[in-house]
Amino acid sequence: MIRNQTAVSCGVMVSRGPEKTVLSSLVIDNLKGIFAEQNVAVAFFYPDYRDRDNQSPANVVASLLKLVASLEPTLPYPNTLLLTCQEFRQAYIIIDALDRCAVGDHRKLFLQILGDITKTSVRLFATSRPHPDDIKRSLGASPRIAIEASDSDIRKYLAQKIDQDGDIDLIDEQLKEEIIRNIASVAQGMFLLPALQIRTVLDQTTRTKVRRALKAMPKDLYGISEKTLYRIKQQPESRAKLGIKTLMWISHARRTIMVRELHQALAVSSESTCLDKEDCTLPKFMVDCCFGLVVIDEESSTIRLVHFSVQGYLPSQWKELFPLGEQTVTETCLVPLIR
Repeated sequence: MIRNQTAVSCGVMVSRGPEKTVLSSLVIDNLKGIFAEQNVAVAFFYPDYRDRDNQSPANVVASLLKLVASLEPTLPYPNTLLLTCQEFRQAYIIIDALDRCAVGDHRKLFLQILGDITKTSVRLFATSRPHPDDIKRSLGASPRIAIEASDSDIRKYLAQKIDQDGDIDLIDEQLKEEIIRNIASVAQGMFLLPALQIRTVLDQTTRTKVRRALKAMPKDLYGISEKTLYRIKQQPESRAKLGIKTLMWISHARRTIMVRELHQALAVSSESTCLDKEDCTLPKFMVDCCFGLVVIDEESSTIRLVHFSVQGYLPSQWKELFPLGEQTVTETCLVPLIR
């Protein structure tokens, strides 16, 4: 797509795991490097599943247009994306996680716009999970490359985790191979599932319990999320509360939450008259107490759920886990305003 001017104008990557976003970022960086100092536009868009209401086709196209227009502020046709792109020798558009755009009229219209783009000289690159039928229909004629974690890579990852976090007196080479074989066999081409499963296995204290954990191990993301929530609640009380509060704030936030914001929110109580800096939780504890369901993005200083599927699972548990979740979030946000 990059070196051959007669190459395809649109390509769609399909994957179930979070590596789609990493791949999109690599494509963006690669294109910027190849075409530096040339009359080539590179625009990109990363959907946020927390902000679907604002991701209308008009807003998404406006975002892409803003990026393209910022590269050439004297453009005579700033009102449409396609007309703007035509002012460049070549334009590239990268859309990450297309499947995260809200299903309905917004996505339908946006897919129509993307379909129109594929009929021009603009080069489109999009990533998506493999199953959405509307995306298949709209971009079905475009070349597709399926991205999955290879069995050998998953095995290497599991071996590394066992070597790093496992007890060498408990897990010998035979048991290590048994663990790797069992977990890798149900990985479904994703790193996320093995990453959560290996945590459960390595927490066991006897070889028998390790094998029982392998046998009872959930085989899908919803199942492993449920198992992980159970483990979070089984921690010592203070750590269990921290894990649940962290998940509550992240899952209830209307946008991606900054680490410093959660850092401060967790330190506020109804009795607070001011923010007690001595009572602020270290970010590493927020992550550790959630057993892999939460990660920190160091580049953007945000804290989020490890995968979109976890966000889809948690609302089904709100009544049990966070019966007063929205009330707690509201009251906490009001405390600094009324003190």
